[in-house]
Amino acid sequence: MQTLIYGLLFVSSVFLAGSIMLFWQDMVATRSDRASVLQTSIGVSEAALQSNVYRDLRVSAISWLDQLIRTNPRIQGIQHAIARSGVRLYVDQVIAIGTCLSVAIAAILWFFHSPWLLILPSAGLAFISPWLVLRYRRRKRLQVIEEQLPDALDAISRAMQAGNSLAGALSTVGKESPDPLGRELRMVSDEINFGRSVKEGLAEFSLRLGSLDIRYFVLAVLIHSQTGGNLSSLLSGLATLIRERLRLKRRIRVLSAEGRLSGWVLTLLPFIAGFLVYLMNPDFMRILWATPAGMLLLQINAALMMVGLFWMWKIIHFRI
Repeated sequence: MQTLIYGLLFVSSVFLAGSIMLFWQDMVATRSDRASVLQTSIGVSEAALQSNVYRDLRVSAISWLDQLIRTNPRIQGIQHAIARSGVRLYVDQVIAIGTCLSVAIAAILWFFHSPWLLILPSAGLAFISPWLVLRYRRRKRLQVIEEQLPDALDAISRAMQAGNSLAGALSTVGKESPDPLGRELRMVSDEINFGRSVKEGLAEFSLRLGSLDIRYFVLAVLIHSQTGGNLSSLLSGLATLIRERLRLKRRIRVLSAEGRLSGWVLTLLPFIAGFLVYLMNPDFMRILWATPAGMLLLQINAALMMVGLFWMWKIIHFRI
């Protein structure tokens, strides 16, 4: 039983540290995306982007709580993450779900007389778990949108060649395109119909999704509005460029499959080998958690494992 507790403690601590790192990276990425979009939106102010008459921008269904926490930049970061994941929840609901899960896990472990060194990391991991689910849904949803974007750009280009304006082409393609990209384009079209400019609607569109390919599309339209030219031809070329980027991403994913498999094997091998050795000779493995030197060795190995996982992650991930 003691061995199981120490094993759960180690796994919970590792996952909690990784989750905190991912949480911090997403918060930094959210702020950098906002700054980048505002800098490249050519005159669109941040206040104009936040004053949206179509979307529900509240962070809570409770009015006084919404007014109290809306100005917090971290709360705004969570709000953007929820919007990008496509989940229709408020920020306070996500925090409440994480709090309930954390309390439930802590109560269950306390009921079974687990040590606090196991209860605290497990409760922290349970509290962050809704954010991890949102991050997973956001990544999957963004992949679908990026796959749909080249066909949507070609459709917008053909609609403009047929005599439609950009706003009309966005409305037409939004009605014909499948979700989730179709829903986002319909949202942009509805915002323009409510009185926002095309520039503000597209800047909000880029900020809401945080995709590099969509940012290229928005920049192309905004630069075209300043310099002129054949926008339909520009969008057709951009669709071809995005298809080539997606093809390159797939090729890199195939070539890096061996590295990802090696990362999983090197991560799981110490746990599997340690468990097998414990089954064959428990007294030999018990030294690791029964003596101060063994505990120090486990801590050093945990730190080195985190460094190795981070290094492996940097090797197999590429910015295209």
